[in-house]
Amino acid sequence: MKAVILAAGKGIRMKPLTEKKPKPLIEINGKSFLERQLTELNKAGIKEVVIVVGYLKEKIIEEFGGKSEGIDLKYVFQEEQKGTAHGLLCAKKLIKEDFIQVNADLIFESELIEELKDKQRNVLVLRKVDSAKGFGLVEVKGKKVIGLIEKPSEEQEKKLGEKLVNCGIYKFTPEIFDAIEKISLSERNELELTDAIKLLIEKNKVEWISVKGKFFDIGTIKELKEAEKNFS
Repeated sequence: MKAVILAAGKGIRMKPLTEKKPKPLIEINGKSFLERQLTELNKAGIKEVVIVVGYLKEKIIEEFGGKSEGIDLKYVFQEEQKGTAHGLLCAKKLIKEDFIQVNADLIFESELIEELKDKQRNVLVLRKVDSAKGFGLVEVKGKKVIGLIEKPSEEQEKKLGEKLVNCGIYKFTPEIFDAIEKISLSERNELELTDAIKLLIEKNKVEWISVKGKFFDIGTIKELKEAEKNFS
């Protein structure tokens, strides 16, 4: 099974660290985000990875080349920053079967990828939060995902009870590409991956699992410092 890593963004919220370095090359205790991801993917048995590059792409390609951490690497270029779904669509020609997709600013462990690999359908990785502020909530029933609530009201939060949010790690079937090609640009002038996932939810084709092991979503320098306390 292949994996796709979305690594094209500018990392604006992590300036000045990203002024001369792409976000995936930022280090946590001497190892970059991308190096850590490739290590864990390799442990989970992933041997081919497609990296979607954009901002300062040449630095990522120079750092990792065609093979790293025991994984064969291929690169595709996202020329315009038109959202996560657009970035994933750039990799379509290299993906013919089910695959794992991760965002480049996430730190995770191999046991999570191992569980995802065994799933037969489209799967979201979810985690519990105390407050939904700043998140979109995921509505579930059993192991099925039945809805995405992007800006939940207090009433919606209370109704759902357990607050589950998307981690940005997925197992997709090639159906995701068909869904992306059916969506329109959002208000942000981007193709949103959540819009494509909603189309699959409407067809009852999305399940979920809970995050396993250590996990960090690093979007700010504050979150980077917190992650440094937890990873050697």
